[in-house]
Amino acid sequence: MTGTIHMKVAEHEELVMQRALAPTVLEALGGDSSDSGLDGLALDDAFGWISAQPADQWLTLVRRFAKGDSGIERALFLLMTPAKSETVVRGSLTRNTRVGDRYWLVGRIGDGATGEVWRAWDRELGRYVALKVFFIPEGDKAAEAVIREAQASSSIASAHVIRIHNTIRDEKRGIAAIDMELCSEVDRDRKDVLGAELASKVTPEAGVSSRHEATAAARWVYQAALGVQEAHTQARFHRDLKPKNILVRPVTGRAQVLDFGLAASSKLVVLPAHPSFSMAAAADTIDVGTGSEKYIAGTPGYMSPEQAKGLEKLDPSREDHRKLLVGIDVYGLGAVLYELLTGWPPHKHAHDDSEALMVARARENDVRWQLLDRRSIPRALAECVRHALANKAEDRYASADELAEELYRFLTNHPTRKEMRRPLRRVWLAAVRNPQFTTSILALIGVALIAGYAILAARQTVTARERTVDQLNEEIAKRTSELQHRTDEAASKQGELGAITRALNHSKEELDQKRTELKDVTSALALRDEELATVRKGAAEEQKELTKEVTRAEQERQQAQKLLREAKTEQERARAELIVEKRTVDELKATLRLQNSNLNSQARVYAELQKDHEQLKVQAEGLRSKIESLDADLAREKAKSAALESRPAQTPPATPSEPRVESTPGQKSQPE
Repeated sequence: MTGTIHMKVAEHEELVMQRALAPTVLEALGGDSSDSGLDGLALDDAFGWISAQPADQWLTLVRRFAKGDSGIERALFLLMTPAKSETVVRGSLTRNTRVGDRYWLVGRIGDGATGEVWRAWDRELGRYVALKVFFIPEGDKAAEAVIREAQASSSIASAHVIRIHNTIRDEKRGIAAIDMELCSEVDRDRKDVLGAELASKVTPEAGVSSRHEATAAARWVYQAALGVQEAHTQARFHRDLKPKNILVRPVTGRAQVLDFGLAASSKLVVLPAHPSFSMAAAADTIDVGTGSEKYIAGTPGYMSPEQAKGLEKLDPSREDHRKLLVGIDVYGLGAVLYELLTGWPPHKHAHDDSEALMVARARENDVRWQLLDRRSIPRALAECVRHALANKAEDRYASADELAEELYRFLTNHPTRKEMRRPLRRVWLAAVRNPQFTTSILALIGVALIAGYAILAARQTVTARERTVDQLNEEIAKRTSELQHRTDEAASKQGELGAITRALNHSKEELDQKRTELKDVTSALALRDEELATVRKGAAEEQKELTKEVTRAEQERQQAQKLLREAKTEQERARAELIVEKRTVDELKATLRLQNSNLNSQARVYAELQKDHEQLKVQAEGLRSKIESLDADLAREKAKSAALESRPAQTPPATPSEPRVESTPGQKSQPE
């Protein structure tokens, strides 16, 4: 099947689907089921039972169930009449058409180049399904491969894969159909709403604008990867994963992969594998000159390099072919995540890119990696995309389950494989995962800061007390010096004792008073010394605790230096990668200069051709003027001939004359 079936639901068909989803036919027509007279039997069950009976009994059965209720009778006849009198038109489907005597078409969901998707009622199992219908030209057996693939893929049982229930062939209508799980859910208003393509979640050219949107994109691709892994365990491979082949349920947001096994058989885009191919020469299977048949299958904007280069017929039972098929689907999942994050398919760089150009980019894995460096895209998620879109299959994730595990780590704030080599990132993620533990650590840090402040305050108190003791010692020394000076004066004046005895006695009394004051001061100093000894003892204990804290801080500093050395090693590795990328850019610049030189030479050739064209135009003008002159001469000659013929006939003298050749009207010289 060329192209894919797009989900396009018109407003009037949406109303038809809501009406078909009513719990009973009478409710859909606005009646009251309490007046039906059917003793609680739902009318849709009655409709299904009656339509399964022979057509000649419908009238009797309808009247029997209606029991005189004209509303019920009219509703049943309205639904029964199209199936009873419909005209089979090959390749044409309408609402209320019966397919395979089991399915009743309710409303069209989408359509494509070779088929349509309908919401249908399964009369045997009493449920709504999605019926993918293929129009088969007479004598064409192409749909048989699709039917076989669908039957083989029906064994895939996963909540993230659209289940295939049954396959149908209706030769009268010229169709083949696949009965699939209907991607719909009941919303808060109790309305059954269809799921949407993941492509509708893509913001074109912009991608995600916040980490929340990036997380939602990662969750959808994670769920799709789980479905792909389940299919791989059944040896079924998609080969054409893209946002249009993934549906998202409207309420739970669960992603489900669509068309498993169908894309590989239908070859949506088939081009030659030779680098110089043309679109006009495209074929399903071509010979690339090696004697082996290869083909290119997939969507150009999302295909892997090995698909773009051409693949032989792959056998999943072979280990090397199986690994290649797994790598193709892993690349497809990475391409889906790339478009959700950046708004562009990996190999589409502009709106007017042709399919041939995108296939050429796919061969070289030409992806605009710089779009993943936006601030709204988490670094871990960008690294997952780069790993999944690696150029070689062996450099990608070994399985879809491995990619799903990596995305699960991102979604649950666990370090990815590359983040395991970043200690600081691991610590941050651990803090995010364990907020209570992080709060406890911050509380301990706060207690340590408070204890440090208390130690600093105690040190300031001890310093102030030591300063007071020093001031008292200076005062004592000063007074002792004064006392000594006075004693010396008293000794020098012993000769004058007799004369100044009275003054000396008075001085002795003053001295005794001073000594008493000195004793009081000495006692106070003794008490201060005892307090100072106590303070110094406490300070010594605090000093020991501080030493322990300093030792612990030194150990943490050494660990931080070790982490810094590891970070420097990572930086050097990144610099080496940057040098390699710069070399690649230089090579691309050289190629661009060569292409510019070729364009300049072509421009010069074009200028010369333009100059020759102008010369030819001048020559053509000259020839045109000559022709006009000859036409004028011919007209004059004709006029002379007419004048001569009108005169009386005379015998002209016999004079020799040269033969004259007249040009016929309209005869023109051809330019060289």
